[in-house]
Amino acid sequence: MAEPTPAEVRIAQPGTNRLSSRVVSFAANVLGQRARSTKDHGRSAAAGLDFPTAIRELYQVLLERDADVDGLRHWSSVAAQANSLSPVFRGLVTSEEYRSVLKRRDADPADNLALFPGYSDADVAVLETFRNPDAKPEAGFVVDFLGGRTRATSLWDVARKLEGQVLGLPVPSDYHAEAPEWIGVLRSVQSAGGSWVGMELGAGFGPWIVAGGNAARRKGIAEIRLCAVEADPQHFEFLRQNLEDNGFDPGQHRLLKAAVGTQAGTAFWPAMEDSREDWGSRPVLRDASGASLTDHLGRTWSKTVPVPIVAMSDLIESEPQWNMVHIDVQGHEFAICQSCIEKLNERVHWIIVGTHSRKLDGEMIGLLWSAGWLLENEKPSKFRFSASAASLEAMTIVDGIQVWKNPRLERLA
Repeated sequence: MAEPTPAEVRIAQPGTNRLSSRVVSFAANVLGQRARSTKDHGRSAAAGLDFPTAIRELYQVLLERDADVDGLRHWSSVAAQANSLSPVFRGLVTSEEYRSVLKRRDADPADNLALFPGYSDADVAVLETFRNPDAKPEAGFVVDFLGGRTRATSLWDVARKLEGQVLGLPVPSDYHAEAPEWIGVLRSVQSAGGSWVGMELGAGFGPWIVAGGNAARRKGIAEIRLCAVEADPQHFEFLRQNLEDNGFDPGQHRLLKAAVGTQAGTAFWPAMEDSREDWGSRPVLRDASGASLTDHLGRTWSKTVPVPIVAMSDLIESEPQWNMVHIDVQGHEFAICQSCIEKLNERVHWIIVGTHSRKLDGEMIGLLWSAGWLLENEKPSKFRFSASAASLEAMTIVDGIQVWKNPRLERLA
């Protein structure tokens, strides 16, 4: 959800529909503190921002009460991990309590600040269905609401501070994704029969195949097959470790250290000493002399490593049916899906795709809508225009998400 601008913050005071200048000022001075692009998880702190004081103010303005101890502790942790109050704001304005406040005020619908959360109450109920009440904190790990364990050393600096915690439902988000992405993964499990087969392209540390696998086990599904493709060498090791840490033997699943393309071939990947702070790379082009060119974000790499490219169509053909295919390849999503759309129509039940430009948002909607898919959840990417940007993706400051269902495939047995 986009961070609100002062002009968008319309909060009716009790018994009135007038704008609150105090709230507008508060939004401008506090909520306007922006983090850097989500493509670089090493986010910059809002200098001098007192999160607990600001959260108390949000409670007063939005919920018309003092912050309770547990709520203040929870939202202070959320704000600290994001170095921003934006997720706190989103969480409060999408809460049932805020809706009750609006109803009590008999407020104008325009005063509902949860304008576009990207999910419904019924969607949130899907998350609750899979909550693991036995999830326990564990030293060295971040534990999600499913009981999934992510090794803190595999994460970026800010996320590592969550080590030893059990996270609640990702509403409106958690440290790495917003609620619609989680909802899409879990709906692919919810609609599965006796097996769950999932693939994650641009997998990073493999959060989505692991989450899907953990959810499938919670549903009692014994036959689970996972496939993941990740080109970054360090991220690939995190991927293998993440499967092991969650009880999935990497040797029993298909993990490929590769990039994904429309055809098989070879690509050149940025070489980094430590890639934990970079989760937005894709192959770097090279000229005839072998010199590295700038990448899609305008960065120049002096060192690259060759990686194989696997064809999207070959990946899809490797299973007769897929419950879920999650795609997050930093701008190539439309090209690879278009290259094998007939196979996607025949074999894939759910597609969850990260989008990295407004152009890509529209391309994916056009492609899958024309192919007969149903758009279940979506939030567009957010961008800041720059005439000097290296690409459309370089303008994007928050990635989008789309969740698609294939009506041709009913429950997969």
